Amino acid sequence: MHKISIVLIIAMLLQCCVTNNLPSPYVTTSDEAMSSTCFVRSDKSSGTCFHIGNGKFLTNNHVVMDHYGKYPEFTINGFKSKLIACNVKSDWAMVTCDSLKTLKAFKVCNKELAMLEKVYSIGWHFGQIKSMSLGHVSFISEDGYVTTTALNGGCSGGPLLNEKFEVCGINRAIMSRYGDWAGVSYHIKITEVDYEGL
Repeated sequence: MHKISIVLIIAMLLQCCVTNNLPSPYVTTSDEAMSSTCFVRSDKSSGTCFHIGNGKFLTNNHVVMDHYGKYPEFTINGFKSKLIACNVKSDWAMVTCDSLKTLKAFKVCNKELAMLEKVYSIGWHFGQIKSMSLGHVSFISEDGYVTTTALNGGCSGGPLLNEKFEVCGINRAIMSRYGDWAGVSYHIKITEVDYEGL
């Protein structure tokens, strides 16, 4: 009986070791974060989106909607995709692309960021180069964050991440006299996005 107990304990310990060594289904590194952030393009506009699992991506509504309030055909990383849901007022949209289901998903963090907390944002600057920038939270409003992470045209729809690479917001806009980043970036809080159940 004593030997059986020892064997069972050893088996349980081995099972824990195997479980702990399994790769996370979520983004946990900067390389994975870059890979799971994609380029959205239509005939009318382009921007950034990010994978939240099962081929579903979040972006800004203004990235996928044209000037006439219509939603033209668009692609993600060159693959055909389609709109699932959107909210014009909150400026978010969910799109799907079956060809990119294998990308790691970003874990969504519903805990609010704190003032001066370190954050990262990823975006396709001017639709030409994808980069990750580092900054901090400089203002918190009811529905969004202002940060010092660098954004330019084309970065709309990209993820705002905490130090664990969890999504806390969506890149939305910059404040600038000349159209280029001037040190002030605005992001929608991820809690403003009603993505669950879609």
